[in-house]
Amino acid sequence: MSSDVCLVIFRNINLDLLISGNLTIITVYLPVVQEVGQRPGIHLILRGGIDLPAYQGFVGPQTLDQLKGSHSDKIFLGAVGFSLANIMPIADIIKPITDQDASPEFVAPLKDYVIEVILV
Repeated sequence: MSSDVCLVIFRNINLDLLISGNLTIITVYLPVVQEVGQRPGIHLILRGGIDLPAYQGFVGPQTLDQLKGSHSDKIFLGAVGFSLANIMPIADIIKPITDQDASPEFVAPLKDYVIEVILV
C-alpha cells in the first residue's frame, strides 16, 4: 500500500476538526478517499494520474504537478517510490512520520534536517 501512514494519520485526526467543516484533504490514495467519503463536512480533493492498483493510488508526473499546485496550512504527505524533493524542499519538512519498517538509509538523511522522525 502506498500511504498507510496517511491513513493512520487520518484515523487519528481530532474529532472536533473532522466535524468542523474546516478540513480539506488532498489525496491520491483510494483508501483515504473511501474513509473520507463516509464523513460529512470534510472537503475532499482527489489528485489523479496513472492508476496503480497495487498501490491503491495515482502516480506519475501529472500527480506531482497537481500536488505542486496545491496550497496547504499543514501537509501530511505519503511518499513511496519518489523523492519528497519532487514536491517540496526537504528543509521545509518539520516532523516526518514514516512506518517502522523504513530503512535506515531513508531515515538517516531526514535526521540531518529535523529534530525528530516519528515511526509508526
